[in-house]
Amino acid sequence: MSLQDKTRAAANNYQSLNRKRYADMDFIAGAEWERQRDKWIRVEDELPPKNGYYFCFDDKQYFGAVIVGYFAKMWNPQVTERMTITHWQPLPEPPKEK
Repeated sequence: MSLQDKTRAAANNYQSLNRKRYADMDFIAGAEWERQRDKWIRVEDELPPKNGYYFCFDDKQYFGAVIVGYFAKMWNPQVTERMTITHWQPLPEPPKEK
């Protein structure tokens, strides 16, 4: 095997390992997103513990999932007069700078 062939083989091996590393990182990130994604809480079971903004789901799926404010132990009335919130979940953490 020539030096050029050995160099090419080493470069291909490096690229393959690099792709696998990124594929593993993507898989882990996707699994973590999926783990956090399906945490809908029924409003009949529990309301948010503190003031803030939350993903909320409309029972008729007319609006789907929207972000709604929850303050003073109540949902934003401008939203609830147009939709019935049946489920909610916390917003994900914001992106972190690298």
